[in-house]
Amino acid sequence: MAEIQRLVLSTPELLEYVLLYLDAQSLLTSAERVCRSWTRLIQTSPRLQQALFFKPIPPEQCREKLLNPLLARHFTGLLPASMDPSGVRDCNLRHAWSKQSDGRQKFFRREASWRRMLVQQPPASLAYVKVSRPRGDLIYKRYYLPCNVSPTTHLINDQVRMDLIGLRMNMLYDLVLESCFGSLRRHWICWEGHMPLEFPGYILTEQLTPFVERALQEADVVVIDHWRRSRAMSRFPCYQYAGEADRPVSPHADPTPHLPFEPLNSAGPDISRNDFDPRSNRLSALRALQHPYQDWGVNSNSTWVSGLACLELREEKLIPRVDSDDEE
Repeated sequence: MAEIQRLVLSTPELLEYVLLYLDAQSLLTSAERVCRSWTRLIQTSPRLQQALFFKPIPPEQCREKLLNPLLARHFTGLLPASMDPSGVRDCNLRHAWSKQSDGRQKFFRREASWRRMLVQQPPASLAYVKVSRPRGDLIYKRYYLPCNVSPTTHLINDQVRMDLIGLRMNMLYDLVLESCFGSLRRHWICWEGHMPLEFPGYILTEQLTPFVERALQEADVVVIDHWRRSRAMSRFPCYQYAGEADRPVSPHADPTPHLPFEPLNSAGPDISRNDFDPRSNRLSALRALQHPYQDWGVNSNSTWVSGLACLELREEKLIPRVDSDDEE
């Protein structure tokens, strides 16, 4: 029996077959630590990389869509539970996965493995519906990120090039986080063609609904990004303290020179605390986007790239401002 076990565990083809029976958490965090040969096998085996949602499975090889269980467990504000019939998340970026500071530091570092994971198998496409209100006008925009099972070059305005293989968690997370800078935003993330049951009363549903319906028809995942009516501070507004007055900090500028070095490091990427600290979270958000989109596979002629600049603008509509007493 011992000889048979040794033979199985030392034969890559047989060991791969055994490891495929492990859940993703054990395969990613435990099996790789056994020895170097196991680590090498897990990192080079196409089937194991597909099981970990790092490599795409062609649609013809999937009987049904499979949501990434690790991401669904740790990012409950972004991904639906596997048994959730609604398929819509009223998004937030707070996490209850860890209360230890060192754990948060590891989890939110830019090299963290979750950032490279596909949100589902086979890979998902993304539509992003953004509603903005500059100077009282309403602007509706619908963006699209295609889904490919093999690397393809995606070119936007001769400035941004991406090697796309489906929607990965770094893209979904960074897009939502970026839109929260300096403004009051609310997000709904729609999965499997599900529409939010209802929108707040201040939203022009008759204008927004057609945009969302078209997005649901073309993409597996749809993000609805809408302004908030409340004047209360949003979860991730980015402000730089300047005496008694606060002023927004643009994510287009490098935030580091404007922030004290010690508070920036002590805050860390802490966006999971139950005792919510807005200042700590602002610093965390700034730190998270200090070098944005480096792991998207983006090549750009500019030094700073917005996440939406990496998507294809499919539709745009302007509704001029109508003067009334009901202001934002």
